[in-house]
Amino acid sequence: MKSFSKLKKELDAGKVTGFYIFTGDEKEVLRKYIKRVDPNAKTLDTAEQLWAKISNKGLFNTGGTYVLHNNAEVQDIGVHKLIKMLGMNNLILVYDSIDKRRKFFKDADKYITEFKKFDDRQLISYIQNQVPELTSEMAFIIAKCSSNEIGRIENELDKLRFVDELNMDVLADLITPQVDDRIFEMIDSVASKNKDKAFDIYYDLLEIGEGPIKIISLLYMKFKQLFLVQNYYSLPENEIMSKTGLNYGQVKFTKKLVGKFSTGKILEILKEVQKTEVGVKTGQIDMELGTEDLILKIFQ
Repeated sequence: MKSFSKLKKELDAGKVTGFYIFTGDEKEVLRKYIKRVDPNAKTLDTAEQLWAKISNKGLFNTGGTYVLHNNAEVQDIGVHKLIKMLGMNNLILVYDSIDKRRKFFKDADKYITEFKKFDDRQLISYIQNQVPELTSEMAFIIAKCSSNEIGRIENELDKLRFVDELNMDVLADLITPQVDDRIFEMIDSVASKNKDKAFDIYYDLLEIGEGPIKIISLLYMKFKQLFLVQNYYSLPENEIMSKTGLNYGQVKFTKKLVGKFSTGKILEILKEVQKTEVGVKTGQIDMELGTEDLILKIFQ
């Protein structure tokens, strides 16, 4: 399988190899690299359309670049025969997922590039490269508000490029969080002991119909992360990641919360969250009142 960095170097050098297989979850970057292979690439619906295009051997036909999505028929041709058939044309096969056990993909291994979702560290670096005035914390917030999707991140960064002074207040005004992001913001407010903000967001979420069960589950996850990081706080971040299974962003920003609650208090909170979740799910505790009471107990 071709590494993403190798593909980038090839295209930076103007080298187009003629045959590509793209796969992976980072769809926006994948789409951009189709355009980098050829800005005029044409998406086809069927293999029959492809055969018609590449069989045109006219004198003035200089070839084109064609894209097929999740097409199984071309796999029956075989990689080497397919490449020979392309002639002066380029072909980009895009698959949501690939089965590496299949002969076609085994033979095509060196032509495959996987576009994986970027991790927190990569996204923070990418965002700060685009807008150097942003702190790592601001970059992390932008990434999370954009669900770590490059396309949405770039849309949000476009709003910030001509702002004279960037700070948290500006981000709050300009960045558009999704409902899930508002939930995470509320959870962070509870873990940061920001009672007023936590309840403001909580009541906003109830108004738009967000169920408290998700909030209860995320509270448990947040305080479990805090318990783990607090216990390993003296270790380097990489070691904390290794021991806890948390990712870079989770460790980096949970460390900021260390000391807000004693370890004993965190254990009490985890037990109270579990008790509330069971009560709500079994109908013994009113969903909204139980969640509100839980949040109040955390602040006690």
